[in-house]
Amino acid sequence: MNDGLRELADRLEIRGTLEKEEYIELIQFRDSQLVEYLSQKARRIRRNQHTGAVLVQGLVHLSNYCRNDCYYCGMRRENRFVRRYRMEQQEILDCCARGYEKGLRSFLLQGGEDLYYTEKEVAQILEKIKKAYSDVSITLSLGEKSRQVYKAWYEAGADCYLLRHGTAVDSHYKKLHPGNMSLLRKKQCLWEMKEIGYQVGTGFLIGTPYQTIDQLAEELLFLKQLDPQLVSIGPFIPAANTPFEKQRAGNSDLTCYLLSLLRLILPSALLPAAGALTALDREGRRKALESGANAVAFDLTPDNYQDNGVLNGRRTGRHQRDRENLEGLIQRLEDTGYEIAASWRHEEWR
Repeated sequence: MNDGLRELADRLEIRGTLEKEEYIELIQFRDSQLVEYLSQKARRIRRNQHTGAVLVQGLVHLSNYCRNDCYYCGMRRENRFVRRYRMEQQEILDCCARGYEKGLRSFLLQGGEDLYYTEKEVAQILEKIKKAYSDVSITLSLGEKSRQVYKAWYEAGADCYLLRHGTAVDSHYKKLHPGNMSLLRKKQCLWEMKEIGYQVGTGFLIGTPYQTIDQLAEELLFLKQLDPQLVSIGPFIPAANTPFEKQRAGNSDLTCYLLSLLRLILPSALLPAAGALTALDREGRRKALESGANAVAFDLTPDNYQDNGVLNGRRTGRHQRDRENLEGLIQRLEDTGYEIAASWRHEEWR
């Protein structure tokens, strides 16, 4: 390993940030020794922050309808080959009830930009969950909304809001999205959430078309500035019937490497091991945890919706769910030496 790169890694651990050119060096000239050196640092920081605990979060995909037309997403509006579905309120509550009975205390309610779910209805869902289970944390991921809507959902019980920005560079964003979508608006939403009081979550894809190392460095700088409590990153996976269906998939090893960098930049953040990693590498989840990730999702979405949901490309990690139950997942994590976190609120992890 180059001594200069080692010095940059040490400086990042101490300061929590680097200059853009230094991030570029760490990414461009990485080798196996540097990867292991940074992953060791990331694991140590995670242990110091959270005693090595891993959060198992219950994931509920409410809907795969979306008003947007992102070029990389299989759920995009113009993909007419997707069988669409929406879950009704009671189905959503039943999913959370099953998860709670199995010991889960953190839930992610996720969907596309589906206007079917009104401000009032989502607030009712949140209130009912919190009334039934006062010890749970709820993360919402339902796209761009007005400040008024975000505030109403926060007051109804949402603890965290996940809004992935996709890419922090406007010129790149415009190559991945139609002209009616705005990166500036998405970033504005993230800052509004912070002002309201949310634990803020965001994220980006690794290996999307036109992405450069320079842009990955910009991602790290943006995340340091935003200082979110949750960062969800994963590899790009080409989706059928989209403009990018024939593009090359992202790199799982680079994704894990960036997780290590993010652990040094945001020591106390929740960093999930993305399900998309297991679509590219059977050991993807294990490698992500070894790189500093501290959360995994267990999909609570009903079986009859399994083949209908597509987010970044296709339903990723579903084959993994078919082979395991929640008890088996937890047992495997414990056998590997991880303590299981029952719930997550960011202030408890500091």
